[in-house]
Amino acid sequence: MAEIGIGGQRTDAMSDDAESPVRVAPSRRVAEEWALVLATAGIEARMQPEDGRWVVSVPDAQAERAAVALAAYDGDRAHADEEADPPQSGAGVAISAVLVAIYAATGPRAAYRETFRRGSAIVTVTSRCNCASMCRTPASPLAASA
Repeated sequence: MAEIGIGGQRTDAMSDDAESPVRVAPSRRVAEEWALVLATAGIEARMQPEDGRWVVSVPDAQAERAAVALAAYDGDRAHADEEADPPQSGAGVAISAVLVAIYAATGPRAAYRETFRRGSAIVTVTSRCNCASMCRTPASPLAASA
């Protein structure tokens, strides 16, 4: 019977100890997942194909630890499946409506209203270019005198 370790590598023998099957997986992917769980717990596992299924075996001395590790893994997966869908709210629609209302009140920048002129003046006064020759933005006239 072919014996396959984690990562699909064939192994001759896991150890001299007798083995206990801990689980039978319906597919190789599931068996590899269980073997990985066992490997992270420090338990050496072996997968063997048998009648279209995969048997995951461990040394007899580690069978109880393996069962506990796999049960804990199953518990974690059960809680992950129970996670609720994110709540649905109309916040996105409300924020979009506010933004459209602000745009309707101020108009496009091309109109260059007084609000935009004042805002541009504030930015010109407070902006400073500290990046030397890498920046193509001219520094504010007030920044040069500071």
